[in-house]
Amino acid sequence: MSINFNKGHERVIFLRKLCRVSQREFCEKASFANMLGVATLRLIESNKRSMTEYTAKKIIERATELGIECTLDWLLNNIGTQPKKNVDFSSNCSSEARGERLSHLMAIAKLNDEEVTSTVSANTIQGWRHGKFGGVNVNAAEDIIYNLQQAGVNTTAEWLLLGNSLKPMIGETAEFNYKKHMLSKVIDMLNTSEVKKINFAHFSCCILQSFTALDELDNCFCYINDNIFYGRQINEKIVLTSLCGEKEYSPSKEELTKIKRIVMFS
Repeated sequence: MSINFNKGHERVIFLRKLCRVSQREFCEKASFANMLGVATLRLIESNKRSMTEYTAKKIIERATELGIECTLDWLLNNIGTQPKKNVDFSSNCSSEARGERLSHLMAIAKLNDEEVTSTVSANTIQGWRHGKFGGVNVNAAEDIIYNLQQAGVNTTAEWLLLGNSLKPMIGETAEFNYKKHMLSKVIDMLNTSEVKKINFAHFSCCILQSFTALDELDNCFCYINDNIFYGRQINEKIVLTSLCGEKEYSPSKEELTKIKRIVMFS
């Protein structure tokens, strides 16, 4: 359906759709929400309520938060250039902006689509990074931020969703605490196992890393689903032995993504 830019309510519809959000999303999570509710926006867009200059300013403020540049003259009187996207997504909550920030966080944390959260599929994460499916939602953001913080990245859900808090940083304290936490879990499990191949007393921390090939598991301690295994190559096959007395088994290439190398250092 074509837009008649001579009609104020259709200019509002055009502006909101350029922001790529619903009426509810346009009004939520912003100071704008306190001034103009969803019901009011619906009345304006359906041409059942006039748009005042005050209301127009609030709509423009919200559009700016979502990365769209718009002038008051255009919105009120159709004078000047049409709204356009602001290429700087550093401080808005559009789906594209959230995707840009999510990709940035994953890059500095060195986490892939499968590792960053278990609440949604890797395909969904990939879509979110490209601004699809409406962008990162609030529920998933909390788990994503938790995993990022565990990987040593100091950031908040507010920055991921809205871009309006402190920028993420690599935090030595957060990273060290995570490594200490992992070391504690590893030592506890090693102390309760019958297999004690090396002295872990002089290590201060550890971290988990991904494998890229099955042969890398040879002579390595591995972490799988809260259990620790020792990998060996036997008759050209990789065999994992649980340190808690479970049977040995040979992992497939498909299972490689679930296996983490335990890297320990002082």
